[in-house]
Amino acid sequence: LMYFFLLRRVKTLLDPGQKLLCFEKGEEEGLKAALEERERLEQENEDLASLSFLYSAYEPKCWYFEIVETMRKLILTGGLIFLGPGTRTQIAMSMIICLCALRIFSGFKPFVKESHDKFSEVSQWQVFFVMLSALMMKSSIDAGETNEDEGLYDVVLIGIQFMSPLLLFVVLLK
Repeated sequence: LMYFFLLRRVKTLLDPGQKLLCFEKGEEEGLKAALEERERLEQENEDLASLSFLYSAYEPKCWYFEIVETMRKLILTGGLIFLGPGTRTQIAMSMIICLCALRIFSGFKPFVKESHDKFSEVSQWQVFFVMLSALMMKSSIDAGETNEDEGLYDVVLIGIQFMSPLLLFVVLLK
């Protein structure tokens, strides 16, 4: 919340019209012009420069995304304590939060560097797959299942653990 108030004071300096510049000059040139303008404003304004650790990784139009990221982390680490610890409900809720964060980050693509956008998406998927594995381990195997079913269950659980490195490999190939 404090981040929000600190950044809100200098909002107009953080986003020097990136959308308009992208419309006028094209996506890449508009982003470059907006970043140059933000850098110039940082040199003129000491208050703005002192807050750069909160917004410098993000495009000017997404100056507020450190707040979004902090809220995501707080909800995943502290907000879930209000649900029963270690319950399927807690795990399912964390999966829903991961999917919502994934959609937000992949929709906005807030980072200046495209590679950071991709790694952010992969990291959101990684958290989701860890939670899916936890949910699978939490669920019990029915008494009517055969040894083949249990073996397949184990293979699927192991496969899920390799999804994140596989996604990272695919992203690095692109």
